[in-house]
Amino acid sequence: MRLSEAYSSFESANKKWFALYVKPRHEKVVVRSLDGVGLESFLPLYVRRHVYACRRKENEIPLFPGYVFCRFDPFKRTPILSTPGVISIVSVARTPVPVDDIEIFSLRSAIKSRLSRQSNHDYPLNHAVSSKKAKGFVLRGAR
Repeated sequence: MRLSEAYSSFESANKKWFALYVKPRHEKVVVRSLDGVGLESFLPLYVRRHVYACRRKENEIPLFPGYVFCRFDPFKRTPILSTPGVISIVSVARTPVPVDDIEIFSLRSAIKSRLSRQSNHDYPLNHAVSSKKAKGFVLRGAR
């Protein structure tokens, strides 16, 4: 194995997924910019359908508005932080918090299988709902 190959494999092993906090409504622009400089990024989107007076429109909306996932070496943050639209890396005590690979994989799988589509109904929290498959299900969580 050549030295450059060894360095490349070490560098890719050191890369982890992180959540980036971005300017509102700049998620897609940030992803294009990160991809343009060769960084791996991920923006989970879902399709929202709007019915206007006499027409329908579908929009791809970020699943997590204001956040983009990016895979990079945490010791090489400058290219990420200098990307237009990026405000910060999600951190605790100024230490970036990595997102597990399995979480990103799960999100990608859910998006592909269309499980993450948002309901058109606006139910209040802790509201009992029923369906043919899940009777007595209670919605829990945050908005």
